[in-house]
Amino acid sequence: MGAKSGKRTDANIKVRVIGEHGPVAQMLHPFWIARNDISVMSNALRMVDDQLTVLTSGVRLVVSGGGFIEISHTKTYSPKTWKSEKTLDELIDLVRAGMQLVATALKDSERDYVIGVDVFDTQDTGGGQFAVFLSAGEIKTIAWKSYPVLKESKWLAGFGTDKGRNSPRIVSTALGKIMLLICHDSQAYNHRNSALVSRAYSPTHRQQAINGMVKMIKVEKPEWAFSLIHKIDKEGSMRTFRNSYSQIHRDYHVPAVVGAFGYGPNVQTTLEWLAHRAQFPDGKGGVVAILEVN
Repeated sequence: MGAKSGKRTDANIKVRVIGEHGPVAQMLHPFWIARNDISVMSNALRMVDDQLTVLTSGVRLVVSGGGFIEISHTKTYSPKTWKSEKTLDELIDLVRAGMQLVATALKDSERDYVIGVDVFDTQDTGGGQFAVFLSAGEIKTIAWKSYPVLKESKWLAGFGTDKGRNSPRIVSTALGKIMLLICHDSQAYNHRNSALVSRAYSPTHRQQAINGMVKMIKVEKPEWAFSLIHKIDKEGSMRTFRNSYSQIHRDYHVPAVVGAFGYGPNVQTTLEWLAHRAQFPDGKGGVVAILEVN
């Protein structure tokens, strides 16, 4: 469920839409294809937008899974430099420059977009994980992941710094105030994770990230939370995310939590069911746009 670059480069992408009406479209992508050609991925997004225009009504926001677009950096980072604020600033600049093409491709869209972007260095380590909010052809917000999973704590960009903890994840959109959660950010609100992290003798960087994210959600009171999951390769992988969505909804009174994800070959026959499970309460999205490859 963490960041891992796709490898296949010869994918012929098509779009399948499920559902006809709803405020949100969950966009699902096959995680095994390479996604580092921004022009190709921009064309895919235009295809999605065109299909939503023809086949649906009422969709005001489209959310992708984590790492829908990959940016390959020419530098090699050590764990120490990955986690610095300087590196985080550098990666934000890379994402902003790379996503200009996507913003232009969607400039005529009537919908807002939340797109997952990962940055990899020359060692194929994905330490930069972002959610980019696009509206009316402009990059409005670039948020970054604050809560790592497992060994990601060794290289997640900005982790353990003030800037890393203070991701600008609250955004005003066509749907109202939303919160952006990159993959395991949602687990910062999970009771089990919070209990495990709190057992440490002194506050850890993870605990500090949780504290900041809990304070933010209490103060900001978002109307929607959107979760960008990198990889679902078995049905059970959705369980932890759905538990977190339920707890975000119940503990912090967020009316709707909706996720999108990259999917593996083993779950291709259950994508509609998984998309339904990737929201709480049920039925808050309404439309699913699935990218498929030949």
